[in-house]
Formats: sequence, C-alpha cells, structure tokens
Amino acid sequence: MVKIENKFDVISVNKRFQIALLLLFFAGFIYDVFFIVPAFTLVSDIRLFSLLLLWIFLSKISGFNSMATLKVLVGFLLVMFFLFISSQTNPVVERVGSWVYMFLLMAIIQQLSESRKRVSRQK
Repeated sequence: MVKIENKFDVISVNKRFQIALLLLFFAGFIYDVFFIVPAFTLVSDIRLFSLLLLWIFLSKISGFNSMATLKVLVGFLLVMFFLFISSQTNPVVERVGSWVYMFLLMAIIQQLSESRKRVSRQK
C-alpha cells in the first residue's frame, strides 16, 4: 500500500491517472484506426463505443468541457484530411470519418448539457 505523506502526492497521483487514461485513449484510437483491418463489424463498433465511454469518463474526472472535445475533433479532422489526400480509397479514412462523426455528436451533446447547466445557474 502506498503511504501518502502530504496532500501534493494525492494531486500528482490523480494527475498521473488522468494522463494514463488520456494516453490509453489515444493509443486505442491509433490502434483502432491504423493497426486493425477495417472490417465494420460489431467488434469494431464495440471498440469505438468503449473508447468513447473512456473519453466521457476522462472528461468527467478531468473537467474537460466541449471545447476540449472539439479540439480533439479538429485533430481527427486533420488526420482524416491528410489520409484522404494521400489515399482516397483507403478504408482507414472511412474509419477516421466514423470517429469524427461520433466526436462531433459527443461535442454537441456536451455543449447542450453545458448550456443547460449555465441557464439553470442563472435562474
């Protein structure tokens, strides 16, 4: 068992956990898009949704807002843009497109939730 001597150790452990989850998410994205033969089956959908659930969990514990999700979305769009220029018929481009669509949907839902919270605080 780890003995915590002061409160700064708790903060650093929490941040390390968040960074580990963030690295796990991006490693999962890279693995899903580039290293798996793109066959759109139930397994690939389960993998996509499990990584999306990991992002939702990470955004809740880290305090990411919809702008952070939109920044990741722009990164995915840039990846898709360069992949589309290099090879238009590559199935990897279609897989990144599904990630872009899901993150756009998630960012919109996050934005609606945040605006609803803002409105309820003003009342």
